[in-house]
Amino acid sequence: MSPIPPYVMSENPAPELRVTHKTIAVAAGVSRATVSKALRGDATIPESTTAHIREIATGLGYKPHPVVSTLMAQLRKIRSVDHASPIAFVTTSEKRHGWKASSSFSAYFQGAARRCVELGFKLETFWIGDVDGDCERLSTILQTRGVRGILVGGVATARMPLDLRWNHFATAAFGYRLKSPACDRATTHQFRNSLKMFRRLDELGYRRIGLAVGSRLDEGVINSYSASYSVYQNYIPKQLQIPRYKHLLVTKEHFIEWLKKYRPEAVVTNTGEVIEWCQELGLEVPKDVAVGFLGLNRRSSKSGRRAGIDQNSEEVGAAAIDLIVEKIYNNSWGLPDYPKITIIEGTWMDGWTIDTERPLSPSIDWFDFS
Repeated sequence: MSPIPPYVMSENPAPELRVTHKTIAVAAGVSRATVSKALRGDATIPESTTAHIREIATGLGYKPHPVVSTLMAQLRKIRSVDHASPIAFVTTSEKRHGWKASSSFSAYFQGAARRCVELGFKLETFWIGDVDGDCERLSTILQTRGVRGILVGGVATARMPLDLRWNHFATAAFGYRLKSPACDRATTHQFRNSLKMFRRLDELGYRRIGLAVGSRLDEGVINSYSASYSVYQNYIPKQLQIPRYKHLLVTKEHFIEWLKKYRPEAVVTNTGEVIEWCQELGLEVPKDVAVGFLGLNRRSSKSGRRAGIDQNSEEVGAAAIDLIVEKIYNNSWGLPDYPKITIIEGTWMDGWTIDTERPLSPSIDWFDFS
């Protein structure tokens, strides 16, 4: 039998040789251990060596084996229980623990810390005030500590610059308050959460539903609350529509003025004091006016007694860590060209601030838009 001519394709071509860590090590003149550490961004390897090894790996067409990568990640997790890799929780609040004033951010942190432990990492807090706002100095501290992941937490103001050496880290943030740089984010689904509020109240027979959320909070969630309110009002008769509260913050004076003028049957808000303000006017909650709250936390006994949306904030915190760890495992450093947003939906919670025994039925078909 004559041999197959070189120009004839074999039905069973030889398998393509896989580029391994050993292949890269030989080409780079280093050990396989050095290659392994460099490709996963180990801070103990000099940056110049890491860059050199990655350049060679790219040139050779190296692609990590998905099964092997997963197994090695699990092994590193098991081995690092006592020496967990740090992920930095960076805050820029005016005070060191200013972010703790927000129940949502406190729950975000708890969820993130829990997820870190589950994945073999540890969450460490770094406050920009400790370096007097010097981002270059903070970057040096983070790299010296072996930090490869950054979770941006409490942000004092959306306009405050945060210019770290992003190319050296895997980064994610909570919510939309961090305007720059553009990075991956995890947040609660404020738009759908609000629609769930309006839907539940409508299903209970409340017809004149008002939104009392300060514009500062609304702007911080890219106007999701007012947007969902506009969508809801597009579906109800004009005579039932109530202009939303339009002041910067929800204050007693402005809220009472708004309440007297429009007389809503139910109020959707994030401000607990509205109950007291209604009572000062001689209105019983929920007999005379129902109150539904955005941003509850089911683990809070105070929140648990009220009606409204549990934002599942701890799950938001866990989702942010998942975004960071995915990048670390994939050796993906720096800011993304196409940022991802992981959105966690909230859960409705009945409570004493609404009447769940009302005999009325929904006024509209909610299936089409919620």
